[in-house]
Amino acid sequence: MKKIILKHVNLVDEAIYFLYQMANTTSIDENLQSYRGCFPKTLEQYDKKCEKIGKLYQKVKEEARLSKDKVEYYFKERTGFMTTYGALALIYERANYENSLEKLTTNLKHATIEQRVKIYADTIWSEGADQLSDSALVTFEDLIDFLEKSPMSSEERWEVVKIFNNQEKYFYEALRMIEVVISIFKKYQAEIDEMEGSFSDTWKNYLEEDKFIQLIQTQLSVKWDISKDGYVIVPTIFLFLTLMISLKDRLQNRDVIRVGILFDHKINFGKQGIDSERINKFGKVISDKSKVEILKFINKKPAYGKEIAEALKLSTPTISHHVNALLELGLVETSVEANKIFYSMNREVVENILDEIKQYLLIKDNKN
Repeated sequence: MKKIILKHVNLVDEAIYFLYQMANTTSIDENLQSYRGCFPKTLEQYDKKCEKIGKLYQKVKEEARLSKDKVEYYFKERTGFMTTYGALALIYERANYENSLEKLTTNLKHATIEQRVKIYADTIWSEGADQLSDSALVTFEDLIDFLEKSPMSSEERWEVVKIFNNQEKYFYEALRMIEVVISIFKKYQAEIDEMEGSFSDTWKNYLEEDKFIQLIQTQLSVKWDISKDGYVIVPTIFLFLTLMISLKDRLQNRDVIRVGILFDHKINFGKQGIDSERINKFGKVISDKSKVEILKFINKKPAYGKEIAEALKLSTPTISHHVNALLELGLVETSVEANKIFYSMNREVVENILDEIKQYLLIKDNKN
């Protein structure tokens, strides 16, 4: 099995992730701090990394001086993770770990309608696209049919059609923003180099000895069968604590695993100590009818987003929102099969939290 371990972030990807954060995050500092409880053994190092990322983000944001309206139009999330008009405008292949400004421009000039249709479908609704054969995603009419079945609203579908039919116009508008951000990144290359070095130092032994995959599958409760063609590990700054897994499919040759640089080998998502804040978060989850129904449904058997949405009569984006809240508390496990993400209840974590809440509330402190 061939493995490729990249030491450097991809600046095109980072510019896209940076703009995505600008369009979708109210406060970077709050976002970063919300996961402090996952690092009980390495909190000091985590805080230092957060401080560096936060400072870099603010510097680039201030110097870029980009139109807020344009950033939100192109990089606001639409139907699921990283589904943006900007990704469509740029004909962006998120599984491609070798993106560059030159390659994006080449794609614009040489991509056929069929290639664009497939990339659009994968970006808009990857689960739906994976259920179709190659021959079902070839023409503009195929894309229209796909859009009608997708989780997108009618307004969003119309925007997608406009972008597809005016690809060059929208491409260069989005590309100009990417170029601005990359030019500022290069001014702070020393800071980026330091973050990359920290990531390499953290994972060096795990990556070299093939322990990395085992660790993230165990610690993060994410399971999938590694491709026989191997995998690529890609560090990323502005996806923070995201693990993005793109399995081998018709758009790529091997698994691509993007790992946020805030991850370390002592991360703990499922066994955090109980306190009033975590009790409050858990209370909010179980007081929400939809989240409880999702937990009950996936306790019976693993299910993917569209399947859950249809069973509970909710939209796919709504399911994604609820599942993210459940994942944050470690109440859900994930597995990846044929690029579908299946969710199941993490019964051990649910039982532990309930036991800990009982002890926290009912068992008297010996000192009192």
